[in-house]
Amino acid sequence: MNASPKITILLADDHSIMMRGFALMLEDAGFEVLATIADPSLIVESFEKFNPDVLVLDVIFGEGHSGLEAIEAIRSRHPNASLVVLSQSNRYETIQDAFRLGANAYITKDCSIDELIKGIHSALEGKKYCTEKIGSSLAAEFVQRSSDLSAHETTVMRLVAEGLTLEEIGNRLGKSKRDMSREVMHLKRKFGVERTAELVRIAVKRQIID
Repeated sequence: MNASPKITILLADDHSIMMRGFALMLEDAGFEVLATIADPSLIVESFEKFNPDVLVLDVIFGEGHSGLEAIEAIRSRHPNASLVVLSQSNRYETIQDAFRLGANAYITKDCSIDELIKGIHSALEGKKYCTEKIGSSLAAEFVQRSSDLSAHETTVMRLVAEGLTLEEIGNRLGKSKRDMSREVMHLKRKFGVERTAELVRIAVKRQIID
């Protein structure tokens, strides 16, 4: 009976020692590491060359480079790609950006190999995954940001949740439609969401509106 083919991995990270360590752990766990990439400008090209089952990449590279551009580019060209971020960064904005641009999983480098494997399998299934530690951190940051709303921001969220248009909100608050568009966009960035419907759900959860 033939053995099942190994899941293939492409690793991208400019910390060579750490990358080799994770490569060895993945191979010991039964994965096949096709290649390791240290240059962020080669990630997309290498993904298309090797066609791995899963890309595991950092998002923070030296000299101001980021893996986020690679995530966005690969997701746009390959909608079914399995993309796992493995990074030292646990910044709220970085994690939000990674998921927004198309990452399936986000794991910090202090993870166990079991957590990394869970992230890889979740990505292959098209699911979102982050470790419990990251989930708790995101929740705490979300609560903090939620509590920082000014009275004016609370009013704007309430009016958005009530279904008023930007022009109608501006008329009530004595501001232009353009001003209100900027304010609503600021609120979306503050909560790390893209759609107005998500902002409405936040307003309901915060009991800004019934």
